[in-house]
Order: sequence, then C-alpha cells, then structure tokens
Amino acid sequence: MQPAKSVTRFGRAFRWLALAAGASVFCLYVYASVVIWRYGPQAPQPGWTAARSGAGWYIQTVDADGPAAGVLASGDRILAIDGDARYAEVDPALKLNFIAPQQWYSTQVAGTGTPRLVRLQSRVTRNRTNAAFYLSLLISGLVFFWPGWHSAWFCRVRR
Repeated sequence: MQPAKSVTRFGRAFRWLALAAGASVFCLYVYASVVIWRYGPQAPQPGWTAARSGAGWYIQTVDADGPAAGVLASGDRILAIDGDARYAEVDPALKLNFIAPQQWYSTQVAGTGTPRLVRLQSRVTRNRTNAAFYLSLLISGLVFFWPGWHSAWFCRVRR
C-alpha cells in the first residue's frame, strides 16, 4: 500500500525541519563550548561574605586582598545595596550576582558608629570548581542530541 502524497511531503518537511533544528542546537553547543573555553567558568567575587543573624544580614568575612579590605569589617550590618533596602532583609548575594565585572556599587552598612555608605568595585574570578558541572551538561546534551540527529538523517519516509 502506497502512503498518501501529503504524508510523504509531511515526512520530508519534518526531516528537514528536524535537521535544521539539530544543526541550530549543534551550533549553539559549539558557541557555548568556545565561550566556556575562552572565558572559563566565572563567579562574581565581591570580596566579602554575609550571613543572616536575627533580623538582618551582617558582614561575616572580608577578604584581606579584596576590594572591601579596610573598608568593611566583620560584624557590620548591611542596610542597603545600591540604595535598595530590600537586600538588608533577603540575601545580599541576590544583588551581587548580577553586578557586572569592574562595575561600581554602593553598600550602606552600620557598624559600631553611624551608618556609612561605601562604594566598592566588583570583580570576577575564574571558578574552576564549576567546570565539571558544565562538562556534564555538555555530555548529557550530546547524549540526547545524537539519537535525534541520527534518526532525522538516516530515517527516510518510504514510498
């Protein structure tokens, strides 16, 4: 029994659509691999860490060679970041993770004295600990990519 012409046309159209989608995904994987290889896994590094204690967030540690050295002190209470007081109630890292490298930001803190406004510059460091995570994403993506590409290329609608 011969398949209808519309089914045959649909099969061909689907095959070319699947090949085009697969090629697009392959190009995306190549681009992502080049970016990760060139820049490496990067993580924002403000130079200080915060911990929640009671009703607010407090500076926990300050890197001795970081941008906050000598400006912030352990135990300072965070009142606002870039003028937004919401980050005094939620994790300040939510704001700090979205600050671009070498961008200036302001942090309002209260230590033993009066509240003060501190301007700091963010920096980004390469964090190789996440490289295994990115590699696992690439491998799993290729595992799912191969059967689809293979079936779209080699399986043809019979006449």
